[in-house]
Amino acid sequence: MTEIAKCARPTCNCVPADGEQYCSSTCADAKGVTELTCQCQHAVCQGVTPELLLVNESNASFA
Repeated sequence: MTEIAKCARPTCNCVPADGEQYCSSTCADAKGVTELTCQCQHAVCQGVTPELLLVNESNASFA
């Protein structure tokens, strides 16, 4: 079974682009910093699961 690569920032749960270690420059810049939570602002690190994203998009109303 192939394991999906995770961002190298220990507190981040995002998946970086192919060939990259970090998902964003925010995570790359935080290398070596001790922290409790990720601050990259991606939905996964803000507690939003893919399932919630799909529900929110299907219930969205646009004016």
